[in-house]
Amino acid sequence: MLVTTSTTSSLPHSVLDASEASFVPAGTNPSAITVAETHPIYGKTPMGRDGFELERQSIHMLDHWHKIADSIAQRFNSDTGDVSEPEFETARRAAWDIYRAALNAHLNNSREIAVLLGLIARHIDTHGGDNCEFLAQEELARIAAKAMAITELPQPTKKIAALKKGKRLTRAGLLHRYHAFLIGELSTLGVAFYGSRDYPKTMVPVDDAVNARVRGGRFQPFFNESKLPDRARSVLKSLKIDIVNAGDR
Repeated sequence: MLVTTSTTSSLPHSVLDASEASFVPAGTNPSAITVAETHPIYGKTPMGRDGFELERQSIHMLDHWHKIADSIAQRFNSDTGDVSEPEFETARRAAWDIYRAALNAHLNNSREIAVLLGLIARHIDTHGGDNCEFLAQEELARIAAKAMAITELPQPTKKIAALKKGKRLTRAGLLHRYHAFLIGELSTLGVAFYGSRDYPKTMVPVDDAVNARVRGGRFQPFFNESKLPDRARSVLKSLKIDIVNAGDR
């Protein structure tokens, strides 16, 4: 048996009945949708004393559970005879709970946004006859805000000092030039090794030899930043890149 609880049932008000409206929260979050008893849809998910909150699960896990609930509903709608009406109702309620939890799930990247949008499309396709509002305006706004936060480029959190003083590079200018070199080097590596100019700028490889050298102290897992200018000078000088004159940029 599946029991899900929330301050109001996660089913739309247009399809509530008296028993569904009596649900109360089981967890510490009064607005959470909580699964309190095991059910085949959730597999072997560990249950605590009060169950577990759907909104704390990853969007990938929610999508997996939603697909299972959706397949049960699809089999019932196709009149295959292997799904009873009580099983269908249980799966339908689970699908709505998972759907509502997914709308509030934490998203980490653009792929997870795509998973959420796929879940929404699947839910609307299967439950389009429930005569309800699938997405409120505030929910659409929340999804848009998540998408913007994930795709927005990171911004500096420190004030960038002047890059030059007169015609000579400052410390900031030296590091800026070193940055320009590193980006160029990554682009070259991307084309030569990965066949993609920008791939190395978005992927962080793990290498034990590098980790053994850079880990340690309060700068973990980075090199000591106090030695960064010296390293920049050494690398740029070895490539015969000017480390003194600012030039026009």
